[in-house]
Amino acid sequence: IKSLEDANEEGFRKAAAKHESESKKAVRELQREVKQLYVELNEKTDALDTAHARIAELESSSKEDEEEIAEKQTQRAVDASPNYGYEEELESMRKRLKESHKEVDSLREANARLEQMMEQHYKTNA
Repeated sequence: IKSLEDANEEGFRKAAAKHESESKKAVRELQREVKQLYVELNEKTDALDTAHARIAELESSSKEDEEEIAEKQTQRAVDASPNYGYEEELESMRKRLKESHKEVDSLREANARLEQMMEQHYKTNA
């Protein structure tokens, strides 16, 4: 009976040790995964910050372009003489302004997608 109890106890200890080892392994794997998720979160946060900065830059640039165009249009109205080169420059600036607006819209969409991904990431990790 004693030998059976010892054998049973030894089997129990081995099973407990195996379970503990597997638990530690699972915890280490989860810690690695959490660390990787933090790395990804930091990368996406940096990308989001960069996108915000670019949007602000483009908005500022487009406002400056709009002000410049308005100023030139006013000057043209004051200066009644037609000037073909002047018109080309205005048209070029209008095109740049439209492109800037398109880029701002594109960055806003990218920003929205990044924010949505971050929200989903937070929800899945909560």
